[in-house]
Amino acid sequence: MRAIYYILLSLAAILAAHDSAFSQTDVLSDDQQAQLQKALERGQKIYLHDQAAWHTTDALQEIVPRKRWAEIRGWIVDVEERGFRVTYYGTDERGYYGIFSALWSQDNGVSEGVLITDKWPGFSANQLRRIEAIQVAREQSLTRCVEDRPFNVVAFPDEEQPDRDIVYLLSPTLETNSYPAGKHYQLTVEKGKIVSQRAFTNSCLVLRNNTDQKVAALFLTHLLDPVPTEIHAFLALSARQPIYVSIAELEKIWVMEIIGGEPRARLVEVSDKAKK
Repeated sequence: MRAIYYILLSLAAILAAHDSAFSQTDVLSDDQQAQLQKALERGQKIYLHDQAAWHTTDALQEIVPRKRWAEIRGWIVDVEERGFRVTYYGTDERGYYGIFSALWSQDNGVSEGVLITDKWPGFSANQLRRIEAIQVAREQSLTRCVEDRPFNVVAFPDEEQPDRDIVYLLSPTLETNSYPAGKHYQLTVEKGKIVSQRAFTNSCLVLRNNTDQKVAALFLTHLLDPVPTEIHAFLALSARQPIYVSIAELEKIWVMEIIGGEPRARLVEVSDKAKK
């Protein structure tokens, strides 16, 4: 297993690739185009949920007494009109209870950080279902790249089947300018049971943005899908760098880039045999 893998793509190579762009509709089936669009939307959602949890952690440490930190078992993120509401929870013989809540938005940062009291109305049925889905996902025996660190978690209702929850278990970032690309998982949970799950790589990969060099983009090879995935979109947003994705079996190279704060996938190279 490769523990760490990264390639820094030179600016000259990137510019050359840009000159050889192809029409995506010429080489993608309708199903693949739909798969790619869903990946872009999911990648953006994963990134925003992950950012909300990350930024509100600082507020939690300022407001929640240190002696209560050990109570925290996880968090859920709910989308509101003004941003993302993150609620950290614990559990006891009564069930799940809220500990701390805060609102985060890209424009205004963290606000409304409050220590939850007994007057709090409690979690809704949908929130409790999502918490249970997270706990079920965490109980799975999945290969980690960093054995002594828990996965980061993002969970939200399935867009197509709202009675199901989608849980992403994400390899944590250990160093500044280092972005784990391997051993991220997606699990679909319905009625407390996992109905599907997948990994996004076969090995542990880490992309590094070397600040000592003028790195124009990052590059990796993907073996498990015909188009870039939501994890590639999430990585591009996190690294704030274009990520080139080589679909080895189909001899295609994509660039996942950020335009107007949103991920976009563009086909920049394709072999003759991959064309329709």
